[in-house]
Amino acid sequence: PDAVFLAESAIWENKNVFAMDPASRMDWADYTGTEAQVKDRADLVYFVGCVTSYSGRAQGVAHAISSILNSVGEEWTLLKDEWCCGHPLALTGGTGRIKQTAKHNVEAIEATGASRVVTGCPGCYLELVHEYPKALGRVPGFEVLHFTQLLDHYVSWGLLKMGKFEEKLTYHDPCELGRIGGVFQEPRNVIGSFCTSFLEPTENLENSNCCGAGGFVKGVDLPLASALADTRLKALTRTSAEVVVSACPSCYQNLLEASQRKGNELRVLDLSELVAQQLGLD
Repeated sequence: PDAVFLAESAIWENKNVFAMDPASRMDWADYTGTEAQVKDRADLVYFVGCVTSYSGRAQGVAHAISSILNSVGEEWTLLKDEWCCGHPLALTGGTGRIKQTAKHNVEAIEATGASRVVTGCPGCYLELVHEYPKALGRVPGFEVLHFTQLLDHYVSWGLLKMGKFEEKLTYHDPCELGRIGGVFQEPRNVIGSFCTSFLEPTENLENSNCCGAGGFVKGVDLPLASALADTRLKALTRTSAEVVVSACPSCYQNLLEASQRKGNELRVLDLSELVAQQLGLD
């Protein structure tokens, strides 16, 4: 399909799936007023990802993650020249070009001396954890965490001093984070640490239904992606929740759009944004 060809061309020529100017990848920090850091050396690298960098609604996720990293005193950095992780290439069959993408990003990360890499994007997480070692024939010299896993560590270490959240809340398991990535408990641990009314949807964990944003569905079939989002949102609202959280910038955007189409008052947030709000960082 044309959308697949265009995405692959965009990644190869512009180093991002949206064919945006690669020099504007870090403009989100200016747009959101974020104290982002770019250093030669750091203990932790925040790998932002294309969606969170370039998609306006998702830039709040980058702001939230950066603000939380600052608030707990992490010695962290953005990459000076982050490329698309290559996950869209894996989804569309353009796997022949993943090795060069992997080599660029891994060498950039390793040059900082960081022992950990964190990302808020499940697609980036999967690519860094599973595809890069296969593409390069070696295991990179750093640990990869999804941000919910890092938040779970922060909770267990007592680094997040949050007030109780008393609105009724439900959680959508992103396909690529949960069913594929195996990250189920960590976001629930974080939610349970401050939320007094957590309501699980009927379809959750391994049986969570797709919101329509992942797997490049939205890139090739927008009506299907919207229909899936409407169906998933309906299931989430059956919990009687007032707030829906997820842990994927694409899920967040698609569910938010579904909520706006319905004209309801449901709040849709990424978990990083909710935690930042509870910490008074928004």
